[in-house]
Amino acid sequence: MKPIEINIDSSVFEELRENINDAMLKCLEEVHQGNFNGGEISIKINIDFDKEQEVLPNHKIMHYKKPNIEHKTSLTLKRNLSVKGGYNEKLALKKDGKRFILERVHEAQLSLEDLED
Repeated sequence: MKPIEINIDSSVFEELRENINDAMLKCLEEVHQGNFNGGEISIKINIDFDKEQEVLPNHKIMHYKKPNIEHKTSLTLKRNLSVKGGYNEKLALKKDGKRFILERVHEAQLSLEDLED
């Protein structure tokens, strides 16, 4: 067997590259359809080694480190949700020392009875 170079382009990470591509295409499709505003793809790669040994045909023991490489690809789709509301009371904003308060506005309204005088 020919030695395998470990880098992002090697066969070691072929499945990871496919998973990233699938997540990217899913994100693009959902955004294009208007279901979401955008997305975020997160990739996590864990690499560690197990100490192994193997008896060779010449009865010598070969010690080596066996790599364990795991990956996880996550897609988070983003949607903006908004709720409209407001506050529209007929109140006056006033400053009271260092704080702001709202007070009722006293309107001088004339009634028909006031006009008869």
